[in-house]
Amino acid sequence: YTSGGTISYNVPVGLNNFTGLFQMRENINSPGVLKQLTSAPNQGIVIDNTNKIITITISAADTTTFDFSSAVYGLELTSGSGEVFPLITGTISLVKEIVR
Repeated sequence: YTSGGTISYNVPVGLNNFTGLFQMRENINSPGVLKQLTSAPNQGIVIDNTNKIITITISAADTTTFDFSSAVYGLELTSGSGEVFPLITGTISLVKEIVR
């Protein structure tokens, strides 16, 4: 790096009263859901308003049942007033355990 570019800072948004919904599907048009997580207690999504962190956890037991080669995912947050915010989307490539 020699010069140029920009640095941006965005003020963290309060996450109080937000809920989360995460879904994985084989492709964007698939009617079936491969995995769904919510921010209900012990359902895979933790929304930490103090530290402004959202943690998504899929258990090892659940991942052993996965048999797809690739999938798409999305995470939406819903405010206390019902406004939905698509937060992240992407693709997942499943690599079965190699070292056992």
